Amino acid sequence: MAAIMCDPNAGTLQPNYYNEVDTMCEWIVEYCLRNGLRIESQQVTDDVEEKFFSDTGKELTKTQANQRAALDARGVHSPMALINLAAEHIIDELHYLDTTQNSEGGRLLTENARKGGWSGNLPRPCAF
Repeated sequence: MAAIMCDPNAGTLQPNYYNEVDTMCEWIVEYCLRNGLRIESQQVTDDVEEKFFSDTGKELTKTQANQRAALDARGVHSPMALINLAAEHIIDELHYLDTTQNSEGGRLLTENARKGGWSGNLPRPCAF
């Protein structure tokens, strides 16, 4: 813990809704990897819309209400905006691992990612 606190590359504390949105971003990336889909594909967009943005007319569960509140707090109002945030999220993680060569994170970066493996398939996030 002390090593993390002394690491100048360590992040700052963020409000709880950042964690909630990061979890959704990680779900998107894992979903793409698990199903062999490109993150910008229409199927991913449709599935993200269904999972996080659907309006069935039913009352939202507590989890869904928390997710919607977190998305609103981060200013994410469309599936494409969340997908771009997911792409940014994974690119930031890979950049952090790549720039921390003397830390454990630097050793965790795989050769596949260094050579532009699946991470090379991620699009550059666009502004909304």
